[in-house]
Amino acid sequence: MNIWKYLGIEPTTDIAQIRSAYARQAKMCHPEEHPAEFKMLQRAYKTALQYAKYKKKAQTVQPRTEQKTSNCPPGQPAEPYAGAAAPAVSYDYSEIDTYGDREQFFRKFHLIVYNPYLINHVTAWQIFLHDSTFTALFQNDDFRAAFVKEICSLYGFSREALLYFERFLKQFQKPGQQPEGGVWETEDPVFRRRKRRHIRLSFFSGNGFRNKEGKAFHETILASFSRAGRTIDLNRRKDVEDYIRSYLMFAGANEEKLARFYQKRKYQDLKLLASCSAVTIAILLLVSLAEREDEREKAKEQELFRQEVLTQQEAEYRRSFMKQEAEEDTDRLLETYRAWRADFGE
Repeated sequence: MNIWKYLGIEPTTDIAQIRSAYARQAKMCHPEEHPAEFKMLQRAYKTALQYAKYKKKAQTVQPRTEQKTSNCPPGQPAEPYAGAAAPAVSYDYSEIDTYGDREQFFRKFHLIVYNPYLINHVTAWQIFLHDSTFTALFQNDDFRAAFVKEICSLYGFSREALLYFERFLKQFQKPGQQPEGGVWETEDPVFRRRKRRHIRLSFFSGNGFRNKEGKAFHETILASFSRAGRTIDLNRRKDVEDYIRSYLMFAGANEEKLARFYQKRKYQDLKLLASCSAVTIAILLLVSLAEREDEREKAKEQELFRQEVLTQQEAEYRRSFMKQEAEEDTDRLLETYRAWRADFGE
């Protein structure tokens, strides 16, 4: 098998070039449409990686020379010891590179995320994540950490879906086998914050394609079942399995279009959220202004009441003062009258 022919490149030890070539060829050779060709492409890719790693490792080993201790004339360098051979370089072929499987996993993972009918369908994730093709990947701590990072970088997951991801990942976390740092991937701070959210932006947009192209794409998938006399109900597990299988087959050739639908849905939700936020802020401002006006009215009423109370108190004080003056005048008159009578001897 000519591995370079399958990859479409010249022989090279550049691992980045090999991976780019594999990614390019994998897009033209869908695993479900051309399973045999895709399997050969994977074998060619893994063999090319092994070849590149072996060559690079061999180049780092320098031939070892030893000084000959024979009777050489003084001042002449000793000749290399011809019997000293370079140590053999062996490559551990038991270490199987899983780059191709990782790439296929994340590619299908993104395609499911792009579908609004599947992104928060827990049964769909149960079917996809329990695929035997990807079981070995989740045994690796680094892969699980990369999976959590990918979840945190995407948009539209419901809290229910995130909690299911957490339950799924925890079954691979064995006691006493914590990764470096002693922190499991499910303890990622961003992932923990995302789990606490009860409302997601896609709550506003509902579940389903909203543009004409997206609806037409979805109808095309359903039509393939209608021709077979079937009606798909995404509440039934068997129908979900068949829908995912058919969807991934159609989605492989429409990946860029679905990614565009997903981004458009994201921007529309953000725009809707911004509009709702603006309306909410306006309502809060109106409520605040109304509350301030009420406070002014209450303050005005309190001031009027205070003035009225002061007026009443002032009137009462004047009446009391006048009464006291009248009583004092009466007492003076009586004293004057008694003194007058005393002067006349009465």
